[in-house]
Amino acid sequence: MMTFNLDYWIPDLSRRAVSPELMDDAACDEGLLFATLRNFVKINRLISRTRRVLRKTILADMRRRGAREISFLDIAAGGCDTGLWFARHCRRLGVKCSVFCFDNDPRILSYARQACREEPSISFIQADARNLSRMNLKVDYAFSNNFFHHLPDTDIPATLRAMRDCCRYGFVVHDLERHIAWYMGFTLISGILWRNGFTLADGRMSIRRGFKRVELESHVAKAGIDGRISRSGLGQWLITNIHT
Repeated sequence: MMTFNLDYWIPDLSRRAVSPELMDDAACDEGLLFATLRNFVKINRLISRTRRVLRKTILADMRRRGAREISFLDIAAGGCDTGLWFARHCRRLGVKCSVFCFDNDPRILSYARQACREEPSISFIQADARNLSRMNLKVDYAFSNNFFHHLPDTDIPATLRAMRDCCRYGFVVHDLERHIAWYMGFTLISGILWRNGFTLADGRMSIRRGFKRVELESHVAKAGIDGRISRSGLGQWLITNIHT
């Protein structure tokens, strides 16, 4: 049952939270984990609006290049709903696409394989994104959606640099803004629509682990990359590194 004490609605957001999310626990309930992944499909489409982000960044660059064949890495792909949509959208455009869905949790990858079983252009990689620099992986574009807030600050610059180094044409990072308005709004909406799974608890913690602009600017500077930071809809940031 939702409570209405002050700290529940208006926590201290002056600093990033460090508490882990429930779904990051390797021993968490699998049924609740899968329910959360199903909720992410709607959240990614309606709130994060990842399709719009990809159209304005990577797909726009592909169009400028006149690309007819590309490779795409989806880091921390979760249920792979974004990778699945991207693969099908590229097919509609007449572009041959190889999608690599990258995640560290074998249970999540099992779920994603089942969800994408009829899409032959998708492959799966089980690995920690922080090891990307040691994998000798090369793709045209990489994308991450709401992943970097799972990382401690100390790991973010190196992971950004590894994304840059593995891409021929560039990458896009999409993540959360730590702001009381988005925190309160998500608490209200998720408390009504997505109470099953870990969505309410983890979504609130995700925003508490999100970023202020100055923090992202510091991470980009430490990474030594050319990353343009901009807003993306409600409560989201973009770090764009596309070479065109």
